[in-house]
Amino acid sequence: MQPSNPLPMWIARLTPDRIDGIPVLDPATDKLLANVANGGAPEARGAVDRAEGAAERWRSMVAEERGRLLLRFAAFMLQEQDSLAALLTAEQGKPLAEAAGEIRYAASFLRIAAGEAEKDQRRLVPASARR
Repeated sequence: MQPSNPLPMWIARLTPDRIDGIPVLDPATDKLLANVANGGAPEARGAVDRAEGAAERWRSMVAEERGRLLLRFAAFMLQEQDSLAALLTAEQGKPLAEAAGEIRYAASFLRIAAGEAEKDQRRLVPASARR
């Protein structure tokens, strides 16, 4: 079953011209959950190019700001834990409690990374001091 409107592929907030999609089915019911964009080599290259640009912006950010963003992301995941767990359950067929645990586990890694960013901030040596 192919719905006519697949979910868009977001690359730098732009959707591709391609409208073909891949169905995502609920493994318990075979009910169609969504149709996701079916990207190819050009979309993959575009995503990599944009990711490289995002990495440059990330590297130019001070560690403290990176840590704050990671903490916000972790908080958002925990705030949306129920809906994210329901999505994992529908997509993968795993028990809801297990899916919720995966969300909490993933958020814990973001919090750990945020703490490391704070440690990096204390070790930061400005480029001008390296001469």
